[in-house]
Amino acid sequence: MKKETQEKALRSYAKYAHVRDGMELTDFAIAQALGISPSSLCDWHKGRSTPKADKLVKICDLLGVQIGWLLE
Repeated sequence: MKKETQEKALRSYAKYAHVRDGMELTDFAIAQALGISPSSLCDWHKGRSTPKADKLVKICDLLGVQIGWLLE
Protein backbone atom coordinates (compact mmCIF):
# COMPACT_ATOMS: atom_id res chain seq x y z
CA MET A 1 0.00 0.00 0.00
CA LYS A 2 1.37 3.42 -0.94
CA LYS A 3 2.25 5.76 1.90
CA GLU A 4 -0.45 8.28 0.87
CA THR A 5 -3.09 5.55 0.73
CA GLN A 6 -1.95 4.21 4.08
CA GLU A 7 -2.18 7.66 5.68
CA LYS A 8 -5.70 8.10 4.28
CA ALA A 9 -6.72 4.72 5.68
CA LEU A 10 -5.38 5.70 9.10
CA ARG A 11 -7.29 9.02 9.06
CA SER A 12 -10.49 7.21 8.10
CA TYR A 13 -9.99 4.68 10.87
CA ALA A 14 -9.46 7.47 13.41
CA LYS A 15 -12.81 9.01 12.41
CA TYR A 16 -14.49 5.62 12.54
CA ALA A 17 -12.98 4.90 15.98
CA HIS A 18 -14.10 8.26 17.35
CA VAL A 19 -17.72 7.65 16.35
CA ARG A 20 -17.57 3.98 17.39
CA ASP A 21 -16.30 4.91 20.84
CA GLY A 22 -18.99 7.55 21.23
CA MET A 23 -21.58 4.87 20.54
CA GLU A 24 -19.86 2.53 23.03
CA LEU A 25 -19.33 -0.12 20.37
CA THR A 26 -16.32 -2.37 19.95
CA ASP A 27 -14.52 -3.53 16.83
CA PHE A 28 -15.57 -7.04 17.79
CA ALA A 29 -19.27 -6.09 17.81
CA ILE A 30 -18.95 -4.26 14.51
CA ALA A 31 -17.03 -7.14 12.94
CA GLN A 32 -19.81 -9.52 14.01
CA ALA A 33 -22.47 -7.23 12.54
CA LEU A 34 -20.53 -7.07 9.27
CA GLY A 35 -19.75 -10.77 9.13
CA ILE A 36 -16.00 -10.21 9.04
CA SER A 37 -13.15 -11.09 11.33
CA PRO A 38 -11.93 -8.58 13.91
CA SER A 39 -8.49 -8.89 12.29
CA SER A 40 -9.90 -7.21 9.17
CA LEU A 41 -10.68 -4.12 11.24
CA CYS A 42 -7.27 -4.43 12.89
CA ASP A 43 -5.62 -4.32 9.44
CA TRP A 44 -7.52 -1.09 8.74
CA HIS A 45 -6.43 0.30 12.12
CA LYS A 46 -2.80 -0.44 11.29
CA GLY A 47 -3.10 1.07 7.80
CA ARG A 48 -2.53 -2.24 6.02
CA SER A 49 -5.87 -2.22 4.24
CA THR A 50 -9.20 -0.48 3.88
CA PRO A 51 -12.64 -2.10 4.04
CA LYS A 52 -14.25 -3.15 0.75
CA ALA A 53 -16.97 -0.87 -0.61
CA ASP A 54 -19.87 -3.05 0.57
CA LYS A 55 -18.41 -3.19 4.08
CA LEU A 56 -17.84 0.59 4.12
CA VAL A 57 -21.53 1.09 3.34
CA LYS A 58 -22.48 -1.20 6.22
CA ILE A 59 -20.03 0.47 8.61
CA CYS A 60 -21.42 3.89 7.75
CA ASP A 61 -24.99 2.65 8.20
CA LEU A 62 -24.12 1.21 11.62
CA LEU A 63 -22.45 4.44 12.70
CA GLY A 64 -24.92 6.80 11.05
CA VAL A 65 -22.27 8.62 9.01
CA GLN A 66 -21.78 9.26 5.32
CA ILE A 67 -19.06 7.51 3.33
CA GLY A 68 -17.77 10.83 2.00
CA TRP A 69 -17.13 12.09 5.52
CA LEU A 70 -15.42 8.88 6.55
CA LEU A 71 -13.10 8.80 3.55
CA GLU A 72 -12.16 12.48 3.28
